[in-house]
Amino acid sequence: MTFRFGKYKGYTIAEVELLNPGYIRWARQNAPNLIPKPPQKQVVDEEGDAYIKPYENIPFINPSDAF
Repeated sequence: MTFRFGKYKGYTIAEVELLNPGYIRWARQNAPNLIPKPPQKQVVDEEGDAYIKPYENIPFINPSDAF
């Protein structure tokens, strides 16, 4: 993600962190909208409940190998 305005317009957050870590701390405390938070993904099924994908390609092992 890059800054869209301000002192470091066009710089990525990682670049600004290297150049001026204090600016990142200041922005988080005083201008939280300056540093966008990544969107959180919530996978849901048809009914709107949280959905966990089933395991795929589970290797079958001999039970004696497990212990």
